[in-house]
Amino acid sequence: MNTGGNKLWTIVENDTFRECREKHCSDCKKFDDITKGVTWAISRAPEGFPEIESTGVRIIKNVKYGKNPVYRFFYKILDANRVELLHFEPIPED
Repeated sequence: MNTGGNKLWTIVENDTFRECREKHCSDCKKFDDITKGVTWAISRAPEGFPEIESTGVRIIKNVKYGKNPVYRFFYKILDANRVELLHFEPIPED
């Protein structure tokens, strides 16, 4: 995984991501806690996660912790400094 040294990428949210967050976010602090690890990882090494073939869209999910739900996050590298969060969806529990 190429982390680019100490480089931190800027993360931006598109409208769809914001709308999805408003729909699923009954407790925004809890959602922020859930996504903290995801945004930390993306901001340091966005190239390190799987890409949906030929789309440029990448996928990462948060780690299951306690009763917190697991989400699949979709994002795209915009340029050499910015990553755009596109959408997220809950992953059903088995």
